[in-house]
Amino acid sequence: MQLHTLAALGASVWILWTGSFFRAAPQEISASEVVARHLESIGEAGDLGRVTNRVLNGTAQVLFRLGYHGQEEGKFSFISEGRKIRLGMRFPNADYSGEQVAYDGSGASTGFIRPRVRSTFGDLIYQYDYLVREGLLLGALSTAWPVLETAGQKSSLEYSGLRNIEGREMHELKYRSRKGDQDFQVLLYFDSESFRHRRSKYRLRIGYVLGPDPIASSRLQPTYVDILEEFDRFEKADGLTLPREYKLTLSVDEKERSIMMEWTVRIAAVLHNQKVDPKYFVIR
Repeated sequence: MQLHTLAALGASVWILWTGSFFRAAPQEISASEVVARHLESIGEAGDLGRVTNRVLNGTAQVLFRLGYHGQEEGKFSFISEGRKIRLGMRFPNADYSGEQVAYDGSGASTGFIRPRVRSTFGDLIYQYDYLVREGLLLGALSTAWPVLETAGQKSSLEYSGLRNIEGREMHELKYRSRKGDQDFQVLLYFDSESFRHRRSKYRLRIGYVLGPDPIASSRLQPTYVDILEEFDRFEKADGLTLPREYKLTLSVDEKERSIMMEWTVRIAAVLHNQKVDPKYFVIR
């Protein structure tokens, strides 16, 4: 048998072998290369550098899949300035009014859906603020996005391969905080062709307190929390290409119950360098 190399297309090589075509595995690239190409996919360095803050407005839909039932339509807003963020989703529902999450650069704060009652997502952020503290929430839509720090000064990114997800090839990067206090397992996914950030996956394992005796302890199980962020419909605003559709899925798996909620956001307006009161990044 004879092998004939036909053409080299980027990192891929097409090979003819006894009349059949095989695609050789793409050469692995480094995490720093993925980050550099990702930043290029957003815009010029000068345009990125001129952004002091970003204000997003649009609509939001929440869908309760497990644990609760129904869906609601409402409004979405998001403001980020450096490491500070403020997320808002409001719904006309007495039992579930929406989400309010803020981070002022030193601590997270969340709102209540009813007097003294936080939502499942709000309570998660309140107890485990890693996603907002690290700037991961909402990905490239946020000025706090840690990947914008090209040198990776506060985080470590490890390239872990090319993955096929729902028919789309994506580069997978493992994210770790260099502070060594990571609560979540974090995976970031970038389109293999455009290098746009398409999704983030987070998993948190919450342990349990020992029961009153060995038998009771053996019946206890940890809680698993999975969060998936997905980004789509990329459009330009002030020279920067950003997603205009955002989907957040929260799954909580406990021994006695399971919860799944989905929020779908459509962004109508992207504004930069607005006047923002610093007090807005704290929820009281």
